[in-house]
Amino acid sequence: MRVRVQGDEVVIVPTPPSGPIEVARHDVVGAGQVSIDDAHYPARHQGIEREPIATNAAEVAFLGIGEGAKRWLVEAGASGIRKIEAKMTDAVDLVGLFGRDAVDRALGEAALVGRFSDGDLLALLSAMPTPVVQPPETHSLQGGTSAWSRIGAER
Repeated sequence: MRVRVQGDEVVIVPTPPSGPIEVARHDVVGAGQVSIDDAHYPARHQGIEREPIATNAAEVAFLGIGEGAKRWLVEAGASGIRKIEAKMTDAVDLVGLFGRDAVDRALGEAALVGRFSDGDLLALLSAMPTPVVQPPETHSLQGGTSAWSRIGAER
């Protein structure tokens, strides 16, 4: 198997006895990012055939994350993953650290590429770029200047 970078693409060429033949090209991406070509995978259903239904408060919290969470649950269940409840709880906890949208996006990506192991969701979230958050203009950490009015005043 030979893999090379050609321009902005990674080219994959196996070398069987019959001679080398190119089998795939992917865009070059940064560390921790993925380049997925849907043509390399069997046809998938576009929508969830059966909507997951929550049966307890923990499931309500997980499914409340969004469509990525629903897709992850369906794919994880179909793959026979163990300890799904613990992984769902971890995902809900990560919402507090990374935000609902980021966790939902990471769960959707994890479902798409079959990443259901312990630590996979955190790894995907850690590889995502984080937006810079600016404080509102009405907020300041600067102390007030009212104490300056007492300078030079008699005591």
